[in-house]
This record gives sequence, C-alpha cells and structure tokens, in this order.
Amino acid sequence: MADIKVNIQYWRYDISSDLLTRYGSPYHSIKDAAQAVWANLTKNAVKIQDENFDVEISQVISGNEAFPESALADPIADLELWEEWASGKRVFPYPGKFSRLGVTKQESKTAAPSSIGVVGEIFAGLFSQAVVSQNILVRSIRKWPDFIYYCGGDLYSFVESKAFTNATLAKTLKDRIPGQVTKEVLYDSVHQLNADPHLDVWGVFTGLVSVSPIFQFTVTAIQITPPSSLRSSRPRLNLPDVVVKGLVERAVAQAAFNIPHFEIKEKPSSNYKKELKEYLKDLIEASKGEIESLLVDSASNHAIEASRFQIEKELKRITGASLLKEDKIGKTFFSIKQNNEDDVLRRIRKYGPEFVFMADLGSRFFNNLKASWNSDIRLFNQPSFHVAGFPIWQCGGSLYAVGPKELENRRITII
Repeated sequence: MADIKVNIQYWRYDISSDLLTRYGSPYHSIKDAAQAVWANLTKNAVKIQDENFDVEISQVISGNEAFPESALADPIADLELWEEWASGKRVFPYPGKFSRLGVTKQESKTAAPSSIGVVGEIFAGLFSQAVVSQNILVRSIRKWPDFIYYCGGDLYSFVESKAFTNATLAKTLKDRIPGQVTKEVLYDSVHQLNADPHLDVWGVFTGLVSVSPIFQFTVTAIQITPPSSLRSSRPRLNLPDVVVKGLVERAVAQAAFNIPHFEIKEKPSSNYKKELKEYLKDLIEASKGEIESLLVDSASNHAIEASRFQIEKELKRITGASLLKEDKIGKTFFSIKQNNEDDVLRRIRKYGPEFVFMADLGSRFFNNLKASWNSDIRLFNQPSFHVAGFPIWQCGGSLYAVGPKELENRRITII
C-alpha cells in the first residue's frame, strides 16, 4: 500500500470573555450557544499552519496500539472494505448476475463509526505529541476529553478527537469540518473554560477524503484559548478532578508492581482479611511515593498542596475498590511493560506477513525525548529511532515497530 496522504491545518481561536460569560449560562440552549460560538469561530479563528504529509502505514498501525479507546486490529483495512461497498464495487448478494451498467441502485453501507473514530484518535494522538506537549498525563476512556497534557506554568491542554467521512480538501474552516460535530466541541469547550480558564481546549477533527486510489485524510486542529485576563484574575487553586483521578490510577498501578505480590485466593484463609488489610496499607504508602514522582512534571507546587485532600481521598477510593486478578490483565502488554528491558523490542501480534513489536518507553528514552522536544508540526510523521532500517514510532508511553520476525529482541539505541 502507498503512503497515506494527510493534510493538516492548525488554527488558533482566542475566545472572548463575553462569549464565555454569555454562553456559559444555562439560560441559552445548547443549540443557540453552539451556533453563536461557531459563527464567531469561523469569522475570527486564525490559521497558523497548513502542511501536507506522507504517513507510513506502520505509524498508523503503531498508533492503533496506543491511542484509540476502541479495539480494532486494522482500522485502515476496515475503511478499505467500507469503500468497496460505498463505491458500488460490492452490493448485497442475491441470486443471479449483477448489472454492469448499474441501472439498478442499492443503498450503500455506511462506514463503521468505530473505524473512522479510531483513525481520528490515532491522528489526534500523533498530532498532540508533535505540537501540544510531550507529557501526556491522562487518556480518558468514554469521557471528556480524550487526552490531557501538562504544558507547564499551571496550564493543561484538553484534546478532544472527532472524525467523519465525506471530507474535502477545503481551505476554510466552514467548508473543512462539519458544523454539527464542531459545535459539540465548542459547547463543551465554553463550559470547560468557564470552570477552569487555565487550559487550552484542542478540537482535532479527522476527515476521510478518499480511500482509493490512495488514502487521503484531513486533520484540522483548533486551539481554543481563553483571554489571559481571565487567567490572571482567577489563579489556579487546585488540580482538575480528571487529572487527580488519572494520576492516582497511574501511581497505584506502578506501586502495585513494585511491592510484594498479594495472592487472591478462591478459598481465603482465616487470616485473609488481615493480610488484605496489610497489603492495602502497604499499597497506599507505596502509591504515595509514586504520586509524588508523577506530580513533579504534572502541576505547580501550590496546586499540588491545595489538592492533597482530594488526592488522598481518590487514593483510598481506588485501592479499596478492587484488586486486579492476573487473568484480567492484558498478558502481552503486561509482560513487556513490567518485565522487559526498556529498550528491547518484543512481539505483540501478527500483522499480515509481518508483526507488531513494542518496547517500553523507559526513563532513559523518555528523558531524552522530553529534553529534545519542541513543538513542531513537522514531527507528526517522523520516527523516533530506526532499527535494522525499520522506523521506531513513539506512541504514548511506548515505542512500536512493524516488521519481520527478525526484529524480535532487537535493541533500540539512542543516537
């Protein structure tokens, strides 16, 4: 398959205090508020960049392992199948021959929302890594927003992904992205920025233009920024709830691996409750240390201190809710993320005649990438490393590759 063509436009929209105050009120209906902000956006948003990229299929397949909330083996192949139906190359089978002239018409199948949605989340994740921030904090599943990044200085970026078909290579926002989909993001953005002006909301809209003879997508990223006066008049008092929850979950997961294993038994002994209580106590103490290390690159000191009670409350809730059984854990990922050297490729699954490989993005690699990172849209389709001539893609907190079985156990080196 040829490379995937992606046209990316990056827009900035400075939303006014007047719009935030007026349409953040429940007095206005969702429809009226969204329409008013949409009209203002299409008039006042400023285009920052307009770039074209050739994206390797291996990067998309790698991103599919990390970014989407839906599990699909190959969303690109799914879209190819949909295109055959939509173009009339396939019709529902019935007895007899098919007309070459196409004089009879049959309604075509629609694209599976999960397929185009997964591709949208992949491109949103890749764009965010290149432009928004290297420091991803939270990947929300079925909640607003899709991705959360910390950008320093008490500022967070909330990234929401949307995707659609029947896109065009238009140059204006009004013609490039569907109004209804965009209005949903704008309405949520108004309420989010009213609640907390110390963040930018990013709407990343992925549109499918064509499948054959070549895949063509548009990615339209809109950075929605509140007035600086609103930020200065309302200093950040604590951490966003979603950040606290995400960080505590990460801390507990890391702590659970680093302390002695607790065996969940089908027939508990008489001391089971006591042993469980002691384990949870140790888990909470270990989690506190993990939380402190995560908070260093996630918030300012005064916001952390103001959120101590909330962090403690969330920690007790998570550790007391349930304990993961080993058979509920994704065994391949678990093994690689926990038991493998950071810089060694391990096979995840088969992909056609090749395989998908993963290496954990350990502290050595992460610190190197973080130190050299600058916001640059041109990094969107650039691999982080190469091994034996094959590109190594960073996607979230791991490194991925697609290639032959000979990549198994190959070591990634920092040049």
